[in-house]
Order: sequence, then structure tokens, then C-alpha cells
Amino acid sequence: EGWQGQFYPFDVMRLDGADYSQHSAQERVVVVKEICQRLRRPFLFDRPADDWLVRCREHLPKWEGIVAKRVESPYAPTAKEWWESDNWCKLKW
Repeated sequence: EGWQGQFYPFDVMRLDGADYSQHSAQERVVVVKEICQRLRRPFLFDRPADDWLVRCREHLPKWEGIVAKRVESPYAPTAKEWWESDNWCKLKW
């Protein structure tokens, strides 16, 4: 018998030989939604509610902070690229 878990795609870097890592998050989410349709799976990871970060901070006080990036910027696979770009920032609390 095969694996009995659930599969919920939320991002894509490579698919069928195509590299999406330099595409924006908006472009990648279109591909992910197409994958979900083909697999007949729901897309569960739309934009979080505006108070999501506040709730995370309240319930997970051990977090140092969060790394965020501009939604229109491409994926950066290394930390060096994060810190040398205006597209990424680390928010500490």
C-alpha cells in the first residue's frame, strides 16, 4: 500500500523541468493553484489575516522574530542574498 498522508502544496520552486525560483510569489502561487486543481486538492495557503503576525507573537514568545520579503521579489536561496537585498528584512521583537 502507498503512503496515506495528505498533500497540500503551498509553493513551487521547480516543476516538470521549469525553474520558478526567480519568479515572484504571486507568479508561483498561480502555478501552485493549477497543481491543486489537477490533484483535486484545496489551496489552503492564501494570504494570512492582517493580525496573523500579532497572534504569532502573542502565542509563541520564544520566537526571536521573523524574516519577511516583498511579495513581488524572487526567491533567494541563501542568507547572503537576503541581507544584501532591499527585498528582505528580519523583524525582531
